[in-house]
Amino acid sequence: MDKVKITFTEDRIVQDEHVSTERETKFVADKSYSLDATSADRWVKRGVAVYGGKTAVQHQSGAGEGDGSNGGGEGQGDKPGLIEIPDDWATQHHAKKRKWAREISGQDPADLAAAEAVIAAEVERRAAEAAQNV
Repeated sequence: MDKVKITFTEDRIVQDEHVSTERETKFVADKSYSLDATSADRWVKRGVAVYGGKTAVQHQSGAGEGDGSNGGGEGQGDKPGLIEIPDDWATQHHAKKRKWAREISGQDPADLAAAEAVIAAEVERRAAEAAQNV
């Protein structure tokens, strides 16, 4: 099963038969975890995690980090390594969506739905960040 990296924004404990035992599964805020795509999607949809974490918008190759370049890839934004996501991203070709999702999360999406979920979460994160900076 494909793994997806997510970073939790809140502490969470999995509510299963191991809760309140030494075997409970706990996710800590501001820490990243690799989970299967379905589980990762559930946590993100609950609003307690984001895909890829705080460095999700940075190219995983390290391009643009301190070298004065703009990352060298197409579709770059104003900040080094920032992935530009057009407003009409949902109508774009599936290959572009998968590429953007890979750049955001640092991993290949399992399928088109997973890619779209990664992009949608990143768009929401950016909108929330922009709203806080107003």
